[in-house]
Amino acid sequence: MQRDTSEARLQELLSIRLNCKMLRKATITGTGLLILLTLAVVRPCGWLGIRSRMDVMGYRAMMQEHCPPSWKDLACRRIRKGDSLDSLLQRHPPMWREDFGPYVHLSCIMPPDFNWPEIAAKDGRLIDAQAGRIYSSPG
Repeated sequence: MQRDTSEARLQELLSIRLNCKMLRKATITGTGLLILLTLAVVRPCGWLGIRSRMDVMGYRAMMQEHCPPSWKDLACRRIRKGDSLDSLLQRHPPMWREDFGPYVHLSCIMPPDFNWPEIAAKDGRLIDAQAGRIYSSPG
């Protein structure tokens, strides 16, 4: 009888030890998956410049509503500082253009409105973009 209880106790200790190993393995795996998921979310947010809940709402609204393709390209960084003005004009012909010597001011609507992107170039190269009263440099 004593032998049966000691064997049962030994089996119980072994099962607890196995459960601890399985728990440790599950914890490490879960932690690794959580880190990967966090990086999968944080990395694109950093690349797109999403820093707050308002930025997320802005991107959602931009994708759901009718926005000019140039705005989406600016947001997704397909149009960058230093890009050629000629290639930009071929991809996104503006509705409004104003030249000031070496500077060019472009807009998607006429006359320019604060909700629509405006692009500035100098000597045939993109230097800045602006939309929604927030001034930013692409790239």
